[in-house]
Amino acid sequence: LWESVYASADGFDTTTYFDFIIEACAAGRSEEDILWTINKFRSLQAQSGEELGRVPRTLSATLNYSDVNNIEFALQLASVALAEYYPSWSAETKAAFDDFVDKGIYALWIHDNVAPTYSNIYMMHAWNLIALGEYLDPSRTWGDSLNLTTKQLADKGYEYLKKFYDLTAT
Repeated sequence: LWESVYASADGFDTTTYFDFIIEACAAGRSEEDILWTINKFRSLQAQSGEELGRVPRTLSATLNYSDVNNIEFALQLASVALAEYYPSWSAETKAAFDDFVDKGIYALWIHDNVAPTYSNIYMMHAWNLIALGEYLDPSRTWGDSLNLTTKQLADKGYEYLKKFYDLTAT
């Protein structure tokens, strides 16, 4: 039903998967629904190569991973789910979420050439780095082979935020 509601001429907007997860958690839906949705999104995520961690914007006949901004949209909502609902999830759901986010962080981290003048994506990038850095488990590393610490993630996000603040303060 969710995919039907959020379908467009281009196909289903995959970034709404985390909208569903947040709303399903808030409404007390079955954790099976949450896990199924995370796994569905994971199945669409690039698992290797230059596109590792990226997600297509739309679910259509041909999956397109060329827009590096799509992971920004997905992770901004994943961060909310992480902060609000992750602690109550089962180990299986947490592991699926962690796998998605781990690969997503790889794509997020290498997408480091966002110009501050592209303000919506720039601020989303800063938010993603800060929120993930502040809420993810600090006892492990993230970003697949990049092996980033949560401190590195948060620090980079705060650098982005300061740069934007400095740019707009003039």
